[in-house]
This record gives sequence, structure tokens and C-alpha cells, in this order.
Amino acid sequence: MIGFPFSEPPSKEAREAAGRAPAPAGFRGRAGVLVLRRGPEHQALYAFEPLLSAPARWEDLHGALWPERLEPEMPKVELVNGRGEKASLTELSRRFLSGRSQPLSARHAGQWREAFCRAISSPTVRLLLERNVAYRGWEPEGSAEWWVGAPPPQEVRWPGAFYPPARTAAPLVRFLLEGCGSGPERPLCLGPMDLPVLYEDQDLVVVNKPSGLPSVPGTREVWSAKRLLEQRFGSLFAVHRLDMETSGILLFARNQEAASALGRAFRERRVRKRYRALLEGVPAQSRGTVALPLAADAMDLPRHMVLPPAAGGKEAATRFETASVLKCADGRRRALVDLLPETGRTHQLRIHCAHPAGLGCPIEGDSIYGSQGSLALRSGRPLCLHMAEIEFEHPAEGRLMHFAAEPGFGRL
Repeated sequence: MIGFPFSEPPSKEAREAAGRAPAPAGFRGRAGVLVLRRGPEHQALYAFEPLLSAPARWEDLHGALWPERLEPEMPKVELVNGRGEKASLTELSRRFLSGRSQPLSARHAGQWREAFCRAISSPTVRLLLERNVAYRGWEPEGSAEWWVGAPPPQEVRWPGAFYPPARTAAPLVRFLLEGCGSGPERPLCLGPMDLPVLYEDQDLVVVNKPSGLPSVPGTREVWSAKRLLEQRFGSLFAVHRLDMETSGILLFARNQEAASALGRAFRERRVRKRYRALLEGVPAQSRGTVALPLAADAMDLPRHMVLPPAAGGKEAATRFETASVLKCADGRRRALVDLLPETGRTHQLRIHCAHPAGLGCPIEGDSIYGSQGSLALRSGRPLCLHMAEIEFEHPAEGRLMHFAAEPGFGRL
């Protein structure tokens, strides 16, 4: 049975088949494999999506990365799912856009049409379509995508690392998997977790969030820190967030007045935050500042990328200082660093650590930007990024509040 490729790391069979991929000479881009089984027989299908063009430097990237596409411009492509049912690309796009709980603006609908058109070239989409048309007697057993060659300079990709397909291909993949005996889409958080409360009063709740627990509810999150705390404290307001994989100090307001005051403090950068991270290696400099503008990758959320302001990037700066260098059990040296963000962009610390123009050392356990890619999900080690310290003025009383909680990975 094939798992949903956006929530499951590649199987052993898919990884082994990827090692035998007949990549074209000089190929640069995404590669994919689909492993099929029919009784005792196995075979692997391969597909390659070349990187068509990219500037030599991220600073040279200009113009719109995500053009809007009108419906009449969409190519006449027909897809077939595992039950033999057919649907055109235009029809699937209409189904997706009409099935959303909130309607999209004309601009965002045009971007989603562009995403559907790009998804046709996704290795996973092409391979599932090939299976459904030409190999219907074969059961899909596993799939994988990985990066080959140097990545585009605005992205953090590692040659040979496995990644899920581009997220905007998910609607097409869901349709193609219908009737293929695929496993269910696994929720991001399977159950409630222990959530230590560090402080509470009539205005605030401060907790030490574990890795793997979302801060707030989302489309695929069954549990979140907010939901767990509201069972005890009643309605709460999220005034900042941590990535699901990031652990550490998380702050909630218990009333609208406190939420407004804390929101202003975060926007005006009057909240001091210190994160601690364990890197995959040791950066060349022991201290300094990384200033790389960031933007969301609209075609592959939740990924973000480095973009100049002219192409839509927003200012992002992080001060860093190496706290210590550890020699770990596998013999490798890894740095424990303190990260002090001066801005609060999504995935800022993770990209500033991993990108070659930043520290060039990904955070240990990062399945999105780390050198192991999605295989980090199999390691059992969470993302080694922890909000260790926060300092701010109490929203009602004005007194200085300070909380610290060091991570467990600093004792490796």
C-alpha cells in the first residue's frame, strides 16, 4: 500500500529504487520514482522534472514568480484515477476552487490555476497517471521525490535529499490515488501532549510547548496548544506562534485587552526572544547577523525562500552566537547556537541557519530545510529548535516579565 506522499517519508523500497534512478547526464531538478508490485514481481517507474532556468544569485531574481492564469489558458489535459474515472485539469481546478470553505479572490484563484498547470510536470503526478493508464494491474507500493544537482539560489535544497512533492500538487495527487488502495492522510498531531504551564494570571498563560504540537488549530491539526489550554482556561488569544516542530516558550492572552497590548509589543519589537538551536555542523563564524529577506513559496507551502524585496521578499534579520561546540555520539561536531531574531518571519531561523548565504548549517532534525530532507522524520529526533527565553512588559501591570526554559538537546 502506498502512503500519502505529503505526510509520509519514502518507504525503504522507494529509497532503494531511487538509488538506481537513470538520471539524464547533467540533469538538475526533481526526480521521482513509483514502485509497483504484481504478485511476486516488482518494478520501478521514473520521472524527471528539470529546473528550466534560475539566476546565478538570489539577488538577481526579479519579477513575479507566481503569474496568474485565467481558466481558458489552462492546457487540455485529462487525468485518470485508480478507478479509471477521468477528469480534465480544468474540471479538477473548478472542483478545488468551489470546494473551499472561503472563496478566493480572482488573483489567488488565478495563482491556483497556475499551480495546477505546474503540477502536471510533478514527477509524482506523472508517475501516478502512468500507473493508472498503463499499469492498472500493478499495485503502487511506494513513491519518492528527491533533488538532483545544485538547487536554485533562492531555495534551500540538498542534492540527494528526499522531499514531498510540491504542496500545490496535492489536489491532483489525491484524485490520482483514488482507487489505488492508498493509506489515509495522517493528521499532523495524533493526540494530546503534556503541556507544562510556566505561569498564569488573569491576563496571561505561559507554557513550554513540546515539539510536534501545533500552536493553534489548522486544517489538518486535530490537537493544538491552544485547544489543550482552552479546556482548562477557557477562551484564549494567540499573540505569537511557534512552528509545530519548534519547542519552547509560548504565550497566550486571556482577554482582548491583553491580546491587543501584547500584539503591539510584538509588532513594535519590544519583546526580546532567544532561541537555542543544535546545528548539523559548525558555522564558519561564531557570532554575527544574518540578513536575508524572505517570502513564502506560494507553489510549495509551508516552504519559504530567500527573495530580494523587488521580487516580494520581506526584511528578515537574525543575530547569532555560538554557545558551545559538541562532539556527538556519531563523531560529528555540532554547534549549539543562540538565535536572537530581530524580525519574526515564518521559518526565519530555519532558513537563516540552512541557506548558504546564511550560516550554511541546517538545524538538526529539520525535515524541510535540513540535509536529510524528509528522512529526518524517520530519525526519531525532533527539530532541535527551542524558544529558550522571552522578556516583555506585562500587558496590564507594566512590570517586566522574564521566562526561561532550556531545551533537552543541549545535553547531548
